[in-house]
Amino acid sequence: MDRSTAPEVAKRLPLVWCQRRLALLWLGGAAVLVLLMIAQSMGNKYGGATDQAWGWLLPTIVPTLSLIVGAFAAAARGPLAQATVDGFSYRLTFWLSAFYLVLVIAVPLAQPLTGRPPLELMQLSKLWLEAVQGIVGISLGVYFVSGGSGGT
Repeated sequence: MDRSTAPEVAKRLPLVWCQRRLALLWLGGAAVLVLLMIAQSMGNKYGGATDQAWGWLLPTIVPTLSLIVGAFAAAARGPLAQATVDGFSYRLTFWLSAFYLVLVIAVPLAQPLTGRPPLELMQLSKLWLEAVQGIVGISLGVYFVSGGSGGT
C-alpha cells in the first residue's frame, strides 16, 4: 500500500480535543478507583491497614491527574491552542492509558481470586504498574507538558 492510499490513521487531530478525551478517560478511571476504594474502606476490607491501601492507590493516579488538571488550569489563562497532533500517537496514548487504568482497577477487584492478602497483592502489583505508568507518563507528556506543543 503506498502513502496515497494509507488509511486515515496518520491524520492530525486537534490537540485540545485529544487533551479533553484523555482527561475524561483519566478522570473517569480515577473516579471508579476512588469509589471502589471508598467502598472497600467502608467495608473494612483492609482492616487496620486502610491507610496503606490508600498509600498504594494515590501514587498510581494522582501524579497523572495533577499533570492533566494543571495543564488545563494553565491553559485557562489564554486562548486555546490551534496545535494538532498525530492521530496514531493520540490513539496509542489513549489505549496505553486505558490499559494502565484497567491494570490498576484489576488489582483490588481480582484480589479475592488470587488468594493473596489485599496489601500483599497491592505491593506485588507495583512491579508492573510502575513500569507501565512510566511509559504512559512519557506518552501523556506530549499532550500536557509545555503547553502541549505536539505540533502545528
